[in-house]
Amino acid sequence: MLTFGNQAVVRWNLLTYSNADEIVDAINSDKFPASQGNTNMYDGLHRMRTELFSPNHGSRPDVPHIAFVITDGHDTINTHLTLPEAERAWDAGIQVYFLSFVCLHFLKLTVFILR
Repeated sequence: MLTFGNQAVVRWNLLTYSNADEIVDAINSDKFPASQGNTNMYDGLHRMRTELFSPNHGSRPDVPHIAFVITDGHDTINTHLTLPEAERAWDAGIQVYFLSFVCLHFLKLTVFILR
């Protein structure tokens, strides 16, 4: 789990919790603060690909790599890097699904990721 505003912050990785109840408790706790500032989607995608989906953080080759990106804004920092990073995630075998509250802006990114 990571959050991103001006920069991405890893909140926990695939080894942190062992069941759904622990994850729900973490989301409902103060361990999951809202990010402030702008929307650095590039940094979120980059850290997701290089840190969260790494073997050192619990990623396994025999399990599908699926990520959900939930955002309330369009990318505003490093915007020219967002699509290339999304493509690197796709090429690494990570299925990325976007839920945006500004859907029209992310249509191009969603179509690109889902191909």
